[in-house]
Amino acid sequence: MACSSMSIRPGDFPGAMPELPQRGWVPQASPGGRIADLLSRRRVLITGLAVFTTASLISGFASTAGVLIGARAAQGLGAALMTPAALAIIMATYAGAQRAKGLAMWGAADGLGIAAGVVVGGVITTFVVSGCPPHRSMPDSPRTCSRAY
Repeated sequence: MACSSMSIRPGDFPGAMPELPQRGWVPQASPGGRIADLLSRRRVLITGLAVFTTASLISGFASTAGVLIGARAAQGLGAALMTPAALAIIMATYAGAQRAKGLAMWGAADGLGIAAGVVVGGVITTFVVSGCPPHRSMPDSPRTCSRAY
């Protein structure tokens, strides 16, 4: 959903965004990116990762629908901080062909994760457990945070 919303043009929904100029492409409003620009990209990336990881843990052990919904919303907040900060770091760190390679690798990893996550999650849910906990991202988070410094 986040990927598809990044390419919405005002002409796709006539009358929906009358105050916006009619351009070929309108960038997605990204408060996480703005926060990363104002503070520190690395700090926002790590904060987003910590929020996402904590929310994953809470949603994995949620005993009520309300707790699960709240934790999933918090995961969305963490992802909204992480994604633009990671892209901003790539854009600021590399130039030219290296930047293109970095963005391509980020996009490939993102696409592979989306595709594999659905398949692996379906297999685990079908054949291993009846309710796969959403905290499967937990083991990678501490390692990622430690590498950021």
